[in-house]
Amino acid sequence: MNRIKKLRVGNKLTIKYVSESINVSLKDYIKYEKDFKNMPVDTLYKLADFYNVSTDYLLYRTDILKPYDNKKH
Repeated sequence: MNRIKKLRVGNKLTIKYVSESINVSLKDYIKYEKDFKNMPVDTLYKLADFYNVSTDYLLYRTDILKPYDNKKH
């Protein structure tokens, strides 16, 4: 199970609810849960924002769930 599906199932959300929330067709969202290799970058951003995780987490580049602090110092 990929991280996108794990997040959805872990939050007890339906595929329909997530797809509507991020404004992606149900058909496309189902496809992304199965294999997100061809997911558009804007959809990846929407999912990261929706689940409040980093895109790197969704792409298996890190195991840290939380997004980076992007505040400028």
